[in-house]
Amino acid sequence: MRFLRKGFFYLKSKYALLSDKKYTTIAGTLVFFLLMSIVPLTFLITLLFGKATAFTGSRIANFSVFESVEEIFEYIRIEATRATSAASVFLVITTLYSSTNLFYQMRKSGELIYEIKIPHKGIKYRLDALVLLFYVLLLFVVLALSL
Repeated sequence: MRFLRKGFFYLKSKYALLSDKKYTTIAGTLVFFLLMSIVPLTFLITLLFGKATAFTGSRIANFSVFESVEEIFEYIRIEATRATSAASVFLVITTLYSSTNLFYQMRKSGELIYEIKIPHKGIKYRLDALVLLFYVLLLFVVLALSL
C-alpha cells in the first residue's frame, strides 16, 4: 500500500510541475504555430525558388513521404507562380511575418519554461526570428541541391 501511495504522490507532484510550468499549453501553442507557419513557409520558398529548375518539386514529390500532400504543394506552387511582381513583394512580407511566428513563439515559450525575465523587445525578437527563418531557407536550399 505504501508503494501505491508513494507512486500517487510522485505522479501528483509531476502533474503539479506540468501545470505550474504550463507545458501542455506551451506544447499546444507551438503545434498551432508550427501548423500555421508551414503554408507561408512553403509559399515563401516557392516564391523565392519556384522558377529554378532544381526546385520544381517534381523530383521531391517522388518521395513517399510527400505523396499525401503533393496536391497541396502543387496548388501552392501554381498560386505562387501566378503572383504578379507587385503582389509578390506584399506576399513575401506577409509570408515572412507569418513564417517567423513559430520562431517568435518558441523564444517566448523558452522564456516561460526557464523562467527568464527579459524585457520584451518586439522588433528584436522579430529580427531574431527572421534570422532563424533564413537559416531554415538556407537548409532547404542545401537539401534541395543535394537531392
